[in-house]
Amino acid sequence: MKKIFTLILSVLLLAGCNNAKRQYESIVKTLDLSKPIELENIQKAHLMITEANEFTPEQAVDLQERFTSYIGACGQKEAKQIEEKYNTILSSDDSEHIDAQIDSLNESVEPLREYGIIIYSAEGYIESEVMPMYIAELFWKYLSDAERDLAQLAELEVENPSLQDASITISYQELGDRLKMCDDMALKFSKDELYPQIAACQKFYLSLLLAGADNSTPFDWETKKLNPEVRQTVINYIAEHPDAESTKTLKEFMAIMKRNNYQSSSESDIFLLNKISTEE
Repeated sequence: MKKIFTLILSVLLLAGCNNAKRQYESIVKTLDLSKPIELENIQKAHLMITEANEFTPEQAVDLQERFTSYIGACGQKEAKQIEEKYNTILSSDDSEHIDAQIDSLNESVEPLREYGIIIYSAEGYIESEVMPMYIAELFWKYLSDAERDLAQLAELEVENPSLQDASITISYQELGDRLKMCDDMALKFSKDELYPQIAACQKFYLSLLLAGADNSTPFDWETKKLNPEVRQTVINYIAEHPDAESTKTLKEFMAIMKRNNYQSSSESDIFLLNKISTEE
Protein backbone atom coordinates (compact mmCIF):
# COMPACT_ATOMS: atom_id res chain seq x y z
CA MET A 1 0.00 0.00 0.00
CA LYS A 2 2.86 2.35 0.88
CA LYS A 3 4.53 1.68 -2.48
CA ILE A 4 1.29 2.45 -4.32
CA PHE A 5 0.89 5.74 -2.41
CA THR A 6 4.49 6.72 -3.16
CA LEU A 7 3.98 5.93 -6.85
CA ILE A 8 0.80 8.03 -7.01
CA LEU A 9 2.55 10.93 -5.26
CA SER A 10 5.45 10.77 -7.70
CA VAL A 11 3.08 10.80 -10.66
CA LEU A 12 1.23 13.81 -9.25
CA LEU A 13 4.47 15.71 -8.65
CA LEU A 14 5.68 14.92 -12.16
CA ALA A 15 2.38 16.06 -13.64
CA GLY A 16 2.60 19.29 -11.62
CA CYS A 17 6.15 19.98 -12.85
CA ASN A 18 5.15 19.33 -16.46
CA ASN A 19 2.14 21.61 -16.09
CA ALA A 20 4.29 24.40 -14.61
CA LYS A 21 6.75 24.04 -17.45
CA ARG A 22 3.96 24.28 -20.03
CA GLN A 23 2.60 27.38 -18.31
CA TYR A 24 6.04 28.99 -18.34
CA GLU A 25 6.55 28.17 -22.02
CA SER A 26 3.10 29.55 -22.92
CA ILE A 27 3.89 32.84 -21.20
CA VAL A 28 7.26 33.06 -22.94
CA LYS A 29 5.51 32.50 -26.27
CA THR A 30 2.98 35.24 -25.48
CA LEU A 31 5.80 37.69 -24.71
CA ASP A 32 7.71 36.95 -27.91
CA LEU A 33 9.10 40.29 -29.14
CA SER A 34 9.84 38.86 -32.59
CA LYS A 35 6.10 38.75 -33.30
CA PRO A 36 3.71 41.71 -33.67
CA ILE A 37 3.54 43.60 -30.37
CA GLU A 38 0.01 43.99 -29.00
CA LEU A 39 -1.33 45.49 -25.77
CA GLU A 40 -3.68 42.53 -25.41
CA ASN A 41 -0.69 40.25 -24.87
CA ILE A 42 0.18 42.20 -21.72
CA GLN A 43 -3.20 41.42 -20.18
CA LYS A 44 -3.03 37.85 -21.43
CA ALA A 45 0.43 37.28 -19.91
CA HIS A 46 -0.59 39.02 -16.68
CA LEU A 47 -3.53 36.65 -16.26
CA MET A 48 -1.42 33.61 -17.13
CA ILE A 49 1.23 34.56 -14.56
CA THR A 50 -1.42 35.20 -11.92
CA GLU A 51 -3.07 31.83 -12.45
CA ALA A 52 0.13 29.82 -12.95
CA ASN A 53 1.61 27.37 -10.48
CA GLU A 54 4.81 28.15 -8.60
CA PHE A 55 7.69 29.17 -10.86
CA THR A 56 11.30 28.28 -10.15
CA PRO A 57 13.44 31.28 -9.09
CA GLU A 58 15.11 31.21 -12.50
CA GLN A 59 11.78 31.19 -14.32
CA ALA A 60 10.44 34.03 -12.17
CA VAL A 61 13.46 36.24 -12.92
CA ASP A 62 13.28 35.41 -16.62
CA LEU A 63 9.57 36.19 -16.81
CA GLN A 64 10.03 39.50 -14.99
CA GLU A 65 12.64 40.53 -17.55
CA ARG A 66 10.54 39.37 -20.49
CA PHE A 67 7.38 41.02 -19.17
CA THR A 68 9.20 44.31 -18.49
CA SER A 69 10.77 44.28 -21.96
CA TYR A 70 7.43 43.54 -23.61
CA ILE A 71 5.63 46.34 -21.77
CA GLY A 72 8.51 48.67 -22.61
CA ALA A 73 8.23 47.80 -26.30
CA CYS A 74 4.47 48.37 -26.22
CA GLY A 75 5.03 51.69 -24.45
CA GLN A 76 7.47 52.86 -27.11
CA LYS A 77 5.03 51.86 -29.83
CA GLU A 78 2.17 53.74 -28.16
CA ALA A 79 4.33 56.82 -27.49
CA LYS A 80 5.37 56.97 -31.15
CA GLN A 81 1.76 56.74 -32.31
CA ILE A 82 0.64 59.42 -29.85
CA GLU A 83 3.47 61.74 -30.91
CA GLU A 84 2.45 61.33 -34.55
CA LYS A 85 -1.15 62.18 -33.63
CA TYR A 86 0.01 65.26 -31.71
CA ASN A 87 2.02 66.47 -34.68
CA THR A 88 -0.95 65.95 -36.99
CA ILE A 89 -3.25 67.86 -34.64
CA LEU A 90 -0.81 70.76 -34.24
CA SER A 91 -0.53 71.14 -38.00
CA SER A 92 -4.14 72.36 -38.07
CA ASP A 93 -4.98 76.10 -38.24
CA ASP A 94 -8.14 75.82 -36.12
CA SER A 95 -7.06 76.60 -32.53
CA GLU A 96 -10.38 75.51 -30.98
CA HIS A 97 -10.27 72.28 -32.91
CA ILE A 98 -6.65 71.74 -31.79
CA ASP A 99 -7.49 72.20 -28.10
CA ALA A 100 -10.41 69.77 -28.28
CA GLN A 101 -8.40 67.11 -30.06
CA ILE A 102 -5.44 67.44 -27.69
CA ASP A 103 -7.78 67.08 -24.69
CA SER A 104 -9.23 63.94 -26.27
CA LEU A 105 -5.76 62.56 -26.97
CA ASN A 106 -4.63 63.25 -23.41
CA GLU A 107 -7.65 61.33 -22.11
CA SER A 108 -6.76 58.37 -24.33
CA VAL A 109 -3.37 58.06 -22.60
CA GLU A 110 -4.72 57.34 -19.11
CA PRO A 111 -6.12 53.83 -19.89
CA LEU A 112 -2.60 52.68 -20.81
CA ARG A 113 -1.84 52.55 -17.08
CA GLU A 114 -3.94 49.37 -17.03
CA TYR A 115 -1.13 47.83 -19.08
CA GLY A 116 1.62 49.15 -16.81
CA ILE A 117 2.47 52.04 -19.17
CA ILE A 118 2.85 55.73 -18.37
CA ILE A 119 3.03 58.22 -21.24
CA TYR A 120 4.49 61.69 -20.65
CA SER A 121 6.10 64.62 -22.45
CA ALA A 122 9.79 65.41 -21.98
CA GLU A 123 11.95 67.89 -23.87
CA GLY A 124 9.36 68.18 -26.61
CA TYR A 125 9.02 64.45 -27.16
CA ILE A 126 6.43 61.89 -26.08
CA GLU A 127 8.06 59.23 -23.90
CA SER A 128 6.90 56.10 -22.10
CA GLU A 129 7.82 54.34 -18.87
CA VAL A 130 7.03 50.93 -17.42
CA MET A 131 5.33 51.20 -14.02
CA PRO A 132 7.67 49.34 -11.61
CA MET A 133 4.93 48.30 -9.19
CA TYR A 134 2.86 46.82 -12.03
CA ILE A 135 5.67 44.30 -12.43
CA ALA A 136 6.59 44.02 -8.76
CA GLU A 137 3.06 43.30 -7.53
CA LEU A 138 2.70 40.50 -10.06
CA PHE A 139 5.92 38.82 -8.88
CA TRP A 140 5.73 40.03 -5.27
CA LYS A 141 6.15 36.62 -3.65
CA TYR A 142 9.35 36.02 -5.61
CA LEU A 143 10.96 39.33 -4.61
CA SER A 144 13.29 39.99 -1.69
CA ASP A 145 12.51 42.77 0.78
CA ALA A 146 15.19 44.92 -0.84
CA GLU A 147 13.66 44.41 -4.29
CA ARG A 148 10.24 45.36 -2.97
CA ASP A 149 11.49 48.58 -1.35
CA LEU A 150 13.44 49.56 -4.45
CA ALA A 151 10.37 48.93 -6.61
CA GLN A 152 8.30 51.25 -4.42
CA LEU A 153 10.93 53.98 -4.69
CA ALA A 154 11.13 53.47 -8.46
CA GLU A 155 7.35 53.81 -8.69
CA LEU A 156 7.57 57.18 -6.95
CA GLU A 157 10.09 58.33 -9.55
CA VAL A 158 7.94 57.18 -12.45
CA GLU A 159 4.73 58.66 -11.05
CA ASN A 160 6.34 61.89 -9.85
CA PRO A 161 9.88 62.31 -11.24
CA SER A 162 12.34 64.25 -9.10
CA LEU A 163 14.30 65.35 -12.17
CA GLN A 164 12.96 66.22 -15.60
CA ASP A 165 14.29 68.40 -18.41
CA ALA A 166 17.36 69.19 -16.25
CA SER A 167 15.11 70.66 -13.52
CA ILE A 168 14.17 69.44 -10.05
CA THR A 169 10.43 68.85 -10.26
CA ILE A 170 9.52 68.02 -6.66
CA SER A 171 9.83 70.02 -3.46
CA TYR A 172 13.00 69.95 -1.40
CA GLN A 173 10.97 68.41 1.40
CA GLU A 174 10.04 65.54 -0.91
CA LEU A 175 13.70 65.19 -1.89
CA GLY A 176 14.50 64.86 1.80
CA ASP A 177 11.76 62.26 2.24
CA ARG A 178 13.14 60.15 -0.63
CA LEU A 179 16.66 60.48 0.73
CA LYS A 180 15.37 59.19 4.07
CA MET A 181 13.85 56.19 2.30
CA CYS A 182 17.29 55.43 0.87
CA ASP A 183 19.00 55.91 4.23
CA ASP A 184 16.54 53.48 5.81
CA MET A 185 17.18 50.93 3.06
CA ALA A 186 20.94 51.37 3.34
CA LEU A 187 20.76 50.52 7.03
CA LYS A 188 18.31 47.67 6.58
CA PHE A 189 20.07 46.07 3.60
CA SER A 190 23.71 46.92 4.24
CA LYS A 191 24.77 43.33 3.45
CA ASP A 192 22.34 42.77 0.59
CA GLU A 193 23.57 42.20 -2.95
CA LEU A 194 21.37 45.12 -4.01
CA TYR A 195 23.14 47.54 -1.66
CA PRO A 196 25.10 49.18 -4.55
CA GLN A 197 21.77 50.15 -6.17
CA ILE A 198 20.55 51.58 -2.88
CA ALA A 199 23.79 53.54 -2.43
CA ALA A 200 23.43 54.92 -5.96
CA CYS A 201 19.90 56.14 -5.16
CA GLN A 202 21.22 57.68 -1.95
CA LYS A 203 23.90 59.60 -3.84
CA PHE A 204 21.38 60.67 -6.49
CA TYR A 205 19.11 62.38 -3.95
CA LEU A 206 22.04 63.90 -2.06
CA SER A 207 23.31 65.30 -5.34
CA LEU A 208 19.92 66.82 -6.23
CA LEU A 209 19.58 68.35 -2.77
CA LEU A 210 23.08 69.82 -2.46
CA ALA A 211 24.32 70.23 -6.05
CA GLY A 212 20.98 70.67 -7.79
CA ALA A 213 20.57 70.38 -11.57
CA ASP A 214 21.40 72.51 -14.60
CA ASN A 215 18.13 74.43 -14.33
CA SER A 216 17.72 74.15 -10.55
CA THR A 217 20.89 75.37 -8.87
CA PRO A 218 21.09 75.43 -5.05
CA PHE A 219 22.97 78.74 -5.11
CA ASP A 220 21.76 82.13 -6.31
CA TRP A 221 23.38 83.06 -9.62
CA GLU A 222 24.28 86.57 -8.49
CA THR A 223 24.89 86.41 -4.74
CA LYS A 224 26.15 82.79 -4.70
CA LYS A 225 24.11 82.34 -1.53
CA LEU A 226 22.61 78.96 -0.66
CA ASN A 227 18.91 78.70 -1.48
CA PRO A 228 16.96 79.23 1.81
CA GLU A 229 14.73 76.21 1.08
CA VAL A 230 17.75 73.96 0.57
CA ARG A 231 19.36 75.30 3.72
CA GLN A 232 16.23 74.72 5.81
CA THR A 233 15.67 71.24 4.35
CA VAL A 234 19.22 70.22 5.28
CA ILE A 235 18.89 71.71 8.78
CA ASN A 236 15.59 69.88 9.31
CA TYR A 237 17.03 66.59 8.05
CA ILE A 238 19.99 66.77 10.43
CA ALA A 239 17.70 67.58 13.36
CA GLU A 240 15.05 64.98 12.57
CA HIS A 241 17.34 62.15 11.49
CA PRO A 242 20.58 62.47 13.50
CA ASP A 243 21.52 58.81 13.01
CA ALA A 244 20.74 58.57 9.28
CA GLU A 245 23.65 57.65 7.04
CA SER A 246 23.38 60.84 4.95
CA THR A 247 23.37 63.10 8.00
CA LYS A 248 27.16 62.95 8.32
CA THR A 249 27.55 64.26 4.76
CA LEU A 250 24.94 66.95 5.35
CA LYS A 251 26.71 68.10 8.52
CA GLU A 252 30.00 68.35 6.65
CA PHE A 253 28.29 70.38 3.93
CA MET A 254 26.71 72.78 6.43
CA ALA A 255 30.04 73.26 8.20
CA ILE A 256 31.58 74.32 4.89
CA MET A 257 28.63 76.62 4.25
CA LYS A 258 29.03 78.27 7.65
CA ARG A 259 32.76 78.86 7.07
CA ASN A 260 31.98 80.53 3.76
CA ASN A 261 29.02 82.67 4.84
CA TYR A 262 26.62 80.20 3.17
CA GLN A 263 28.01 80.99 -0.27
CA SER A 264 29.39 78.64 -2.88
CA SER A 265 33.17 78.43 -2.87
CA SER A 266 36.05 76.35 -4.15
CA GLU A 267 35.81 74.40 -0.89
CA SER A 268 32.13 73.54 -1.44
CA ASP A 269 32.80 72.74 -5.10
CA ILE A 270 35.54 70.26 -4.19
CA PHE A 271 33.39 68.74 -1.44
CA LEU A 272 30.44 68.19 -3.77
CA LEU A 273 32.67 66.78 -6.49
CA ASN A 274 34.36 64.30 -4.14
CA LYS A 275 31.41 63.36 -1.98
CA ILE A 276 28.28 63.24 -4.06
CA SER A 277 29.13 63.61 -7.73
CA THR A 278 27.09 61.12 -9.77
CA GLU A 279 29.42 61.39 -12.74
CA GLU A 280 31.57 58.36 -13.48
